[in-house]
Parts: sequence; structure tokens; C-alpha cells
Amino acid sequence: MKIEVQAADKKTGMTLAEMQQFLNQCDQLGIDPRSTVNAVVGFVSQVKSMKCGNE
Repeated sequence: MKIEVQAADKKTGMTLAEMQQFLNQCDQLGIDPRSTVNAVVGFVSQVKSMKCGNE
């Protein structure tokens, strides 16, 4: 199972609530908590998107 989330506002980046929702979804899907999280960050280090899980 794979999950990917995008920031609602890519200019300002993800909020803590969006990150928490991502973590909750990973937990609900049974993704191993030791899995690597890949993130796309912007020029000023804002988190634009995150993904985790198997292809």
C-alpha cells in the first residue's frame, strides 16, 4: 500500500494538521512505522508533499 499527500497550499507548505492526517492514514493502512518517508520541499524548505509505502 502506498500513500501520498499534497499540501493544500504549496506556497506555504504543509501544516502540522496535514502531517498528522498523513501519519494517521499510514497507521490505518498498516504501513510499517519504520518505513521511509519521502518529501518534496520547496526553495524555502516548505514541505509540498509526502509519500510512504510500497509501490
